[in-house]
Amino acid sequence: MRRPSHWFERGVKFSKKYFFWLLKNPDKTQQKLTRYFPLGYEDTLTFSELNVERSDVLLFAYTSALLSFIGFFGLYLFLFFASMLSVLKIDTVPLALLALMLIVIPFVTMNLIFNYPRSYARNIQIHSLGDIPEILSYLVMYLKLVPNLENSMKFAASESSTTLAYDLRKLLWDMEIRVYHGVHDALSHFAIRWGRFSEYFKRSLHLIQSSLQEKDEVSRIVTLDRALDVSLEGTKETMNQYANKLHQPTVILYSIGIMIPLSLVAMLPAAGLVGIRITLLQMFVLYDILLPLFVFFYTRKILLSRPAAFNPSVIPRDHPALVGIHVKRRFSGAVAV
Repeated sequence: MRRPSHWFERGVKFSKKYFFWLLKNPDKTQQKLTRYFPLGYEDTLTFSELNVERSDVLLFAYTSALLSFIGFFGLYLFLFFASMLSVLKIDTVPLALLALMLIVIPFVTMNLIFNYPRSYARNIQIHSLGDIPEILSYLVMYLKLVPNLENSMKFAASESSTTLAYDLRKLLWDMEIRVYHGVHDALSHFAIRWGRFSEYFKRSLHLIQSSLQEKDEVSRIVTLDRALDVSLEGTKETMNQYANKLHQPTVILYSIGIMIPLSLVAMLPAAGLVGIRITLLQMFVLYDILLPLFVFFYTRKILLSRPAAFNPSVIPRDHPALVGIHVKRRFSGAVAV
């Protein structure tokens, strides 16, 4: 079944249709691709399975920057003329900040679009590697009963609905069309592909392969159990390392998200005494736009560095216990607005 088109792919098609003229010089485009895109970027696009090229990403980044500049420039002109005609009472400070955003926002937007395939691939990697214990359990479960590697892979691919199982099904299809020389060659390729992100998964797959070479059943079962233990021990070790590194990011997040807003509120009366005028619009931009955006992106950065563990269970949207939650969510959103 063909997967639905990703919003990034739709944005690339829109850019190629209406803004192709932004990259009309092939020589300069090739120089920019060599300068801005690292060597591993092509592998990132392949891993993410986004149907785009490096030049498409560059064009989409330029298009997003241009559209964001046009949008903020139109807003700036509207507020400027409204202030000049006394339709709206706006100080010079908000206009100066908006003029600064005309320069900053397009560069930020272009950088976000440029780095999105890498963050998207990282997100896929985290969720896929979280499926490792389930896939290994299905493989080991079958091999303990029937020592047939190919059938165990088919069993794991059919019983699991995870993203890693989807890649395993693709591997089985490649075996059918003779991309690989055999099941051991295919599984070795699978181990190398995911071993770049999880060394313990690679070791577990090699142990599963070596279990078929054992002479007696007891040794085979011991080797299969060892394959599961290696995976679980590796997950525990990487999660402990991640937890030990969370102290400094947590302090920064607490300072920016809680301490600094409270400190600024406490300093507002003192600012009025020294003649600094702070308007409601400036407070809105700082507390409702800038600080939440910083907290969101910094939290997202912390979570993207999280190693793979166990994925949470999938709860369908039509679950009976979720009937009242959707109504509460809509009500909470309306209250927030």
